[in-house]
Amino acid sequence: FDSAHLFLQRMAAYGGNPYGAPPPPYSGQMGAPPYGGPMGGGQGGVPFGGPAVPMPEATGQVELTLSCRKLINMDRLSKSDPWVRVYMAKNGGWFFLAQTEVIRDNLNPKFAQAIKMDYHFEELTLLQFRVYDVDDEKHLVEEKQDFIGEAIIELGEMVANGGKMTERPLQKTLTMKPPSLLELRRKQSMASLRAQSGPEQSKRGYMQVVVEELNNSSNDELIVDVAGKGLKKMDMFGKSDPFIVISKENKVDQTWVKSFESAVIKKTLNPAWPTFVMNMGRLCNGDMDRRLLVECFDWNSNGKHKLIGSFLTSAAELLQGPGTRQLDDPKKKGKSTGNIIFTQPRVQRNFSFIQYLQGGCEINFITAVDFTQSNGLPHEPTSLHYRRQVDFSQLQLGVPADQLGLNDYQSAIINVGRVLAQYDSDQLIPALGFGGRFANGQVSHCFNLNGSASADCKGVMGVMEAYNQALANVQLYGPTIFSEVIRYAATQADEAHRMRKLSYFVLLIITDGIITDMQQTIDEIVRASCLPLSIVIVGVGNADFSAMEVLDADDTPLVSSRGQKMSRDIVQFVPFNSFRNAAIGALASEVLHEIPGQLVSYMKSAQLSPAGMGV
Repeated sequence: FDSAHLFLQRMAAYGGNPYGAPPPPYSGQMGAPPYGGPMGGGQGGVPFGGPAVPMPEATGQVELTLSCRKLINMDRLSKSDPWVRVYMAKNGGWFFLAQTEVIRDNLNPKFAQAIKMDYHFEELTLLQFRVYDVDDEKHLVEEKQDFIGEAIIELGEMVANGGKMTERPLQKTLTMKPPSLLELRRKQSMASLRAQSGPEQSKRGYMQVVVEELNNSSNDELIVDVAGKGLKKMDMFGKSDPFIVISKENKVDQTWVKSFESAVIKKTLNPAWPTFVMNMGRLCNGDMDRRLLVECFDWNSNGKHKLIGSFLTSAAELLQGPGTRQLDDPKKKGKSTGNIIFTQPRVQRNFSFIQYLQGGCEINFITAVDFTQSNGLPHEPTSLHYRRQVDFSQLQLGVPADQLGLNDYQSAIINVGRVLAQYDSDQLIPALGFGGRFANGQVSHCFNLNGSASADCKGVMGVMEAYNQALANVQLYGPTIFSEVIRYAATQADEAHRMRKLSYFVLLIITDGIITDMQQTIDEIVRASCLPLSIVIVGVGNADFSAMEVLDADDTPLVSSRGQKMSRDIVQFVPFNSFRNAAIGALASEVLHEIPGQLVSYMKSAQLSPAGMGV
């Protein structure tokens, strides 16, 4: 299939029908892509060739392989002829994404047509799988086929399923509008309870999906020590200044594309270069047998570098072991201009974010809410904590949060929580508050919103209930102190770090004010920067958030009071006002897009591999 995100770009650009217009007649040829092209050849109300709509960079690309089992037989004289259409929830409707081939007379079909699509960690991608029994192959439109059933599954849930098959019972009723987030979570909870008494039964059959990442080998690195011996002297009054250029062959036109360039070693005919660390995707696109051209040049300040010599090799050949290759004189065929020596070749596995998820890594969500008095009294409409009557059943993907009456705190919790909850198997979310005063006069900068001994809440809606409970029982006070909630999250992350668990933590801090413990907060962040922890700060209201930009540390790394520099960037700050009128999901896309890179950087520094994958 064509790339799914390109299809959605065209949908957005041209206002395509969310239910997908019918394709032209099916050729009837078994195994051939329906309607003459893998994505519909411009059908379905989506004109091809228009301007592309910018899309955020994907976390990775995945392939979905579909199958069904125990389908209900819709035909009297033969078995059903199953066919699957896949839709994606967008802007309150279903947008056609892709479809499989038709398989005749089979109640347990395994479809050959895989679906390739972009995966965005920071987005909640809801997919609908519609299964039909095809009766009219000449007019392959849904209206002319018998509907068997549907299954609605989150892409993130399938990615996090460890590479295992995700199975859902088919539902008899076709859902014409994507379910609300509340309805989706309720159905998942009910399914989880039913599963405790055994596999859920279905009279319609079952939808099965396996998700695999594409091209993950391109993240690996080829590492090798390289030296030269007896290189030809190219300068009249001195020795050569050699450097190496490695290029990969373009298989289409046999030209060479530069993949790697080494440092220059001045005034020597026997250079020893710094260790070559070459990304396999950049070096050879993951093709170990792809031809590589290795050239040794004599550097000149005027940019006119002189070729000392060259030879052909491949990544596979370099990895065979220590070896010496002769440089061929570019002017005299068969003559040597020195030797290049390769030692200690090895491949370092650089696992992707998706590989860590599928290898058992769990992401744990922690939230912390500002209970300082600068928010305003919760019962007053001007307060940032003012809560209106909200119908959470209307909480749809693509609907602006302010249209639903959510306050900024509620919106931030739901935006971020609905994404991270996909990757948390037990759905227990610690919910904290800071800056509140209790009835006994005690002020706390790290307390449990639910008032219990454990801060854990069941799912995102459990956090919302605890938030409402705390506002009824805790007085807004102050001042604004971050260090204690960061220490709470760091303590949990440190336990996973010491036990070398495949666990990662994301702390969401929602605040309206200027922090008063800046140096203590910096100290806690620096200490936590070596732990499996990311910190997301969402600023609500109109306060001066310049200090938050400092904590974000995109330009200048944080340094603790003891002079220790942060080992990696773990903080992301976003002002909520920039997303006030944006659709549900826009805020999460902004605050969470750095999480995959931060998780991978930690796992690499801790030398942790996904389960079942060696280093």
